[in-house]
Amino acid sequence: MGTVTDIRIAKRTGFCYGVREAIDKAKEASAAGKSTHTLGQVVHNEGVVRDLQSLGIRSFSPQVTACPGCGRTTSTFFQEMAEQIHEYLRERRAEWQRRYRLASVG
Repeated sequence: MGTVTDIRIAKRTGFCYGVREAIDKAKEASAAGKSTHTLGQVVHNEGVVRDLQSLGIRSFSPQVTACPGCGRTTSTFFQEMAEQIHEYLRERRAEWQRRYRLASVG
């Protein structure tokens, strides 16, 4: 066995398909002049986060306060987001059922 004489830590490494697609879509939207935000960090690599920020892509994480007893919140953000998602799915369900075999998880 040889001796390790040099260790280099990569600034960037490969990403899974979903992360790569999210980064690419954010960059495309930003390049098209659209105000671009992500819900939370797309990736935890600080170099990539800085690159996205330099393109005007911002992330935000909504702060929600929940009652420790019942779980009710003072924010309607997630309820509204869930309704938007359900509406999106309802609108496309018939088309998707014709084209794909669907499974719902969660």
